[in-house]
Amino acid sequence: MDIPKKVSRRREHIVKATIGVLVAAATLLSYSRITNLISSDVVDSGEFVIESVELGSVSREVRATGTLVSSDLRLIAATVDGTVESISVDAGVNVAADSVILQLNNPTIARDADTARIDLRVMEAQAAAHAKQLIANRLAQEAIVAEYEALHENALFRVDANSSLSEDNIVSELDVIEAELRERQYRTQLALERQKLEHLIDLNESENTARQAEIDRAVRQLALSEELLDDLTIRAGINGALQEVAVEAGEQVSVGAFLASVASVDNLKAELRVQESQVYDVRLGQDVIVTAGGDKARGRITRIEPSVRDGVVIVDVGFEHHPLPGARPDLRVEGVIQTGFVTDVMTIQRPVFSRENSESDLFVLDETGSRAVRTQVRLGVGSVSTMEVVSGLNMGDRVIVSDTSGFQDRDIIELGD
Repeated sequence: MDIPKKVSRRREHIVKATIGVLVAAATLLSYSRITNLISSDVVDSGEFVIESVELGSVSREVRATGTLVSSDLRLIAATVDGTVESISVDAGVNVAADSVILQLNNPTIARDADTARIDLRVMEAQAAAHAKQLIANRLAQEAIVAEYEALHENALFRVDANSSLSEDNIVSELDVIEAELRERQYRTQLALERQKLEHLIDLNESENTARQAEIDRAVRQLALSEELLDDLTIRAGINGALQEVAVEAGEQVSVGAFLASVASVDNLKAELRVQESQVYDVRLGQDVIVTAGGDKARGRITRIEPSVRDGVVIVDVGFEHHPLPGARPDLRVEGVIQTGFVTDVMTIQRPVFSRENSESDLFVLDETGSRAVRTQVRLGVGSVSTMEVVSGLNMGDRVIVSDTSGFQDRDIIELGD
């Protein structure tokens, strides 16, 4: 009859032990919680940036990344067939308009240019010799005309003389008739020789014109051949930065093949990639601050691409004065678009890692300034330096806005001087 009593007592001891363990665990957990809430570690307040909630205005901004793009981009294509003989400049180097980028080789074009040059010299020499021959022919005909002019004048003189002498019966009528026939003969021959001279002059002019036309054609052919020869030397064409060389030495290229691209550095714009969800507040003419490597430049929105690609909209920004120092095409930049202002709202210096229109845990100092308590705060619109406070804070509250990621396991931070 004693055995049941022993079993009952044993169970009672087990229950008491279990309760004791649970109480100890609860005590330890409470102690840990209290330790978390009230840490014995005191942190120097000088390690934090502490700002007060104030009444003010916030610039509504849209932030986006992008690159600098040249408004003057020259794409260089091959105008002749050839083989890439050498590449003189690598991509990324600044070039002048006459800078040689690469050299093509085409033996046929070089040979055709030499042939055209020789053909032109031959034609010019032949034309010069022919011109001299034409002059000689003309002079010979002019001599014949002069001879018949003299004979005709002499015949006229004899006609007049014989007519006078015939009246005095000094010469016979036959002599008079013979003199008149000779005069008509020379007059007719003189007219024919003069016509031959005029015809020869016209013929010479026609032949000279034909010869000159052949020379002009040879000149144009030579110019074309030399132009094709010059096209084997690929130049930048504009002052700027060499963006790309699309071929390699030894590569065969055909007419129309893309060789290289050069972007002017004198007329740069920023292309920002704005998220589709944020582009609705973006308008033409809005002010933009573009930054890169610590440098800043002001600009205005000049174009908003109407289509959406991969969830972003391209927004072009033109610079008001000069772009960023050391600006070059493809330089990565960040842009802050000022889309408007919110006035007469509670504001605070922008906390580290904060986001617009979101909730954030911030440490708020108590009245004594010796303790900062984790508080959930609703933030509204924000700029680079300022955020709107929607709820969770009051005017005059002092808040830690610097990095507190090292205190994620605490709800209270004890502050010291």
